[in-house]
Amino acid sequence: MKTHVLTESEKYDAIEKKYRMHKEANGRCKHCGKYNSIYNCDLAHKIPAWQRNIEKYGYDVIYHEENMDITCKGKCNDLSNLNPAAHPIEVALLYDKILRKLGGD
Repeated sequence: MKTHVLTESEKYDAIEKKYRMHKEANGRCKHCGKYNSIYNCDLAHKIPAWQRNIEKYGYDVIYHEENMDITCKGKCNDLSNLNPAAHPIEVALLYDKILRKLGGD
């Protein structure tokens, strides 16, 4: 799948978000609870950051903190994935939740 290439500003924002979310999660993986340093964890997208998802749902939704989990690399990262084709109801609920938060900002 084609992914979105981040601009320098978007990269900076993603790094800042990862640090903030890692701190809020006390470095613990969302799925297994294992501690990971900031360098050994992933910021996993629930709705994948594929170009077609960015076009459909919007950049602000795909890169919203509600659409991301702090996880271990590999298997735990994969557990966060809500492919819209396989999980349409969960994706629709998450999308609505994020839109409400974005509207309230």
